[in-house]
Amino acid sequence: GVHSFNFWMNLSKVECEQYGFPSLDWAFLYRAMEKIAESGPPAFASVHTEEPEIIHMLYQRAKREGAQDLATWAATRPSFAEGAQAFTAGLIALETGVPLSLVHISAPESMEAVKYLRSKGGRVTSETCPQYLTLSPTDDLGLLGKQMPPLRDKTYQEALWKGVADGTINMIASDHQIDRRKDKEVPGGLWGDGTDQSGSGGGIMGAIAPIMLSE
Repeated sequence: GVHSFNFWMNLSKVECEQYGFPSLDWAFLYRAMEKIAESGPPAFASVHTEEPEIIHMLYQRAKREGAQDLATWAATRPSFAEGAQAFTAGLIALETGVPLSLVHISAPESMEAVKYLRSKGGRVTSETCPQYLTLSPTDDLGLLGKQMPPLRDKTYQEALWKGVADGTINMIASDHQIDRRKDKEVPGGLWGDGTDQSGSGGGIMGAIAPIMLSE
């Protein structure tokens, strides 16, 4: 009875080894989408799109430099890295005939992927979240603002609002992931190891309605 399948394509080879996961590459996603296509409607795929190897390289560079601000965190997960995977996942979905949901979009490049894929007949839905519409890495949030994808500045927020208005983004979701304050504000901060690393995400579900009504 399961008909939705979520893929985290944002884990580098190093992270997969650390977590004990099999390596997630595009061949894996292609084979998975072939199976989803065999199942037929209403089966679909949803994908977290962030190119992991570039991010891992930038992450290690920032970790050596030691900065702990959210702007540095955002710089390690640039918008083009999200958009690149949105295009790739979308093209595989188009090739295999699988409906695709691009989740928690934070980048204009991802919206361009949505437009392109729809123009080619792809069945693509897309979502963003209240935090990406309203919060910036320069806001006084500290480690509580650590998200994946990261919070981006006002320019990105304006682009997302335009995407909501014109229908490029057709869902507002939460990416709800509860992290307690004590799990976010840890000694190792953004770059700690294991339990000494700040958790990502937040309890956003209850904020959707008030934020969308007010903003």
